[in-house]
Amino acid sequence: PLETALELDPWNTDARLARGVSRSRRGDVDGALVDLEVCRGVDGPSPSLAYTIGTTLLDGGRYTDALPHLTSATRAPKVAPEWRVNRGICLFR
Repeated sequence: PLETALELDPWNTDARLARGVSRSRRGDVDGALVDLEVCRGVDGPSPSLAYTIGTTLLDGGRYTDALPHLTSATRAPKVAPEWRVNRGICLFR
């Protein structure tokens, strides 16, 4: 279904985001980042997307790349505590 949605509308950011998160959870960091970067290009930057990109990079062991995204995400007001925890994990590694 996600692939069908993207065939019909390659700029569908809801489908791109879902596929990016799915790819990230399966360990396909580079594939996930392609989808997430499309979302950022279409919708613009957001704390939530910065967090998703940052955690994708963090989970992939790319700590230096993850840190700016996680830092940006945690600057938003009223962020979830795990956002700061993940930034801390990134700093620790």
